[in-house]
Amino acid sequence: MEFYGIKLNKGGFAQCPFHADDSPSFKVYDDGFYCFGCLEHGDVIDFVSKLFGLDAKEAAEKLAADFGIGDISFCPVKPVQLEKSEDEKNRERLNESWAVLCDYLHLLWDWKNQYLPDRKDENWHPLFCEALQNTDRVDYLLDCIWDCQASEAPALLEQIGGEIDRYRTRIEQERGSEIHGRK
Repeated sequence: MEFYGIKLNKGGFAQCPFHADDSPSFKVYDDGFYCFGCLEHGDVIDFVSKLFGLDAKEAAEKLAADFGIGDISFCPVKPVQLEKSEDEKNRERLNESWAVLCDYLHLLWDWKNQYLPDRKDENWHPLFCEALQNTDRVDYLLDCIWDCQASEAPALLEQIGGEIDRYRTRIEQERGSEIHGRK
């Protein structure tokens, strides 16, 4: 990534090149990248493709040229699709849960700002109340996922999976209400 101007910190995070990013939300893994801010993800070809506005073939050719791999126009061997390890599957499940929690947390922040009461005696909007009620819990769950090792993921996700599903449903409900005219 540094070849293309992306400087990673010790944890493998950097500021995302695909959106205005004040703090590192772009994580690089052995097999690709994921941005916890804008949710961009993919492998190295997806990264180069998005970064330079290229299609997948052009991105692969750019990578080959940049790193002196040679002619990639002919590949006599069909690539083998390796099955993902249990840790990779667990990490994907954690990342999916992280994305749901981030989406919901953004909704909560929006509701706190949008529905903040003007006066102390005013009736509080239910979405403002939901934001007050759930923000700390979602922050806590994000911390749990952040600190979770891939091998511990099944136990954690068993414990909080129902809650994640409820938040996912809540996000879908909110998106549906926005489409149908509320707000």
